Amino acid sequence: MFQRSGPAEYKVDLSNTLALCEALGNPEAELEVIHIAGTNGKGSVSHAGGGSIASERASGGPVYLATLV
Repeated sequence: MFQRSGPAEYKVDLSNTLALCEALGNPEAELEVIHIAGTNGKGSVSHAGGGSIASERASGGPVYLATLV
């Protein structure tokens, strides 16, 4: 009933997402985030990168690492 099928099912742009962000005041502009995605090596890259960033930001503030299993 609420599902679309065929070509109408897919949107090829981010217009809805961008409109939502704008309506919320673009909160993503305030964030400093590194998103690591993929199949293999995320843990190693995250820990190595987190350590590098933490040492560069030693006086600037905390560095957080969140992982989802």
